[in-house]
Amino acid sequence: MLYVVLFSLIISSGAEEENRCTRIVCGIDNLDVPKNFITKEFPKDYCTHAIYYAAGIVGNNLTNMFSNELSKDRVRGLYAKTTDLKKRNKDLKILLSVPVPWSAPKPFAAIVAREDSRNEFISNAITYLRKHKFDGLHIDWWYPNKDGVTEEKKHLTAFLKVASEAFQNNSIETGKSRLLLSVIGNPSQVGYYEVSKIARYVDMMNIVGFKFFGSWNSHISHHSPLYGDDSNVAGSLQLWKKNGMPAEKLNLGIAFYGVYVHVENKTHYSERMKIVHVGKPLYTSQSEGLISFGQICKLIVDQNKVHRHTKERVPSYFNDGLWLGFDDRISVEEKAKYALENGHGVWVENVRDDDHNETSCDMGKYPLLRSVFSGCNMQSS
Repeated sequence: MLYVVLFSLIISSGAEEENRCTRIVCGIDNLDVPKNFITKEFPKDYCTHAIYYAAGIVGNNLTNMFSNELSKDRVRGLYAKTTDLKKRNKDLKILLSVPVPWSAPKPFAAIVAREDSRNEFISNAITYLRKHKFDGLHIDWWYPNKDGVTEEKKHLTAFLKVASEAFQNNSIETGKSRLLLSVIGNPSQVGYYEVSKIARYVDMMNIVGFKFFGSWNSHISHHSPLYGDDSNVAGSLQLWKKNGMPAEKLNLGIAFYGVYVHVENKTHYSERMKIVHVGKPLYTSQSEGLISFGQICKLIVDQNKVHRHTKERVPSYFNDGLWLGFDDRISVEEKAKYALENGHGVWVENVRDDDHNETSCDMGKYPLLRSVFSGCNMQSS
């Protein structure tokens, strides 16, 4: 009887352990990092992984973008401050991102195009990651093969294969944990990738769950719908799985910012209103058309001006010709639950956009991230 009880406890414990999201990945942006944000405000206990954005590229080498990222004269640089987070959360894994902007994919596209430059870059990257105590490499290439250059997606596959093998060999040679390999994924253009092939090499794919809408559109539409008739988060994840990416390697992407535009009608709200222009930035911390959740709280005090899109499962705000689509605690928790139910992880592009210092929302620190944590059925360490 005792054996039966013990066996039941083991099975129950294992089930509880598995009944949570595979990971929560939190982004850290090196642009305009608030003072002491990394050391005192980064939510290390709510993240299983972090991605530091971003490294620079010189030749076939990774390098720092700013001088304050490297330690000097006993002053800890941003690299060291970031990797020091692991001292307070031993399970946290921190990756360094390689940016490949859609408008200027070189020099990375040129590096992956040739076998010799791929090998040299990866060898140098391993040295750089180990030196600065990062746990892996994230490839932030939003639009590989964007212009129909089919060789680019083959080059990306070849790069990931070599990187995966080199990371494994380095782990065997050094006795250290294997470096992780992560890639961003376009939500709908899976044809940009050789999905079933790269699935063998990557540890995770961060699927963009936002930017479905922007100021480039003619009529309003939410930028991050979970469901809906048009492109949406759930449909994107299903598409990636259908094309060969294992569910457990997929991370559902969430952005803690809203997208706003000015519309033609200033008094009556309706679906698909015509966009007039973006207008001046609201507040100052984001570029035109974007606003962080920490600042959205200042706008949505009057809940009568907030609309919930029942099909898309996300909210928006409308007042005097200003329309704003955003995520709140309800919508991000539902997205996290979707990730949990479908065997995915969650990726938050930039956690700083949450109310990270409890100054705006009167909901405590990190209201959105805590909602993701709850939806993922995670437990604090």
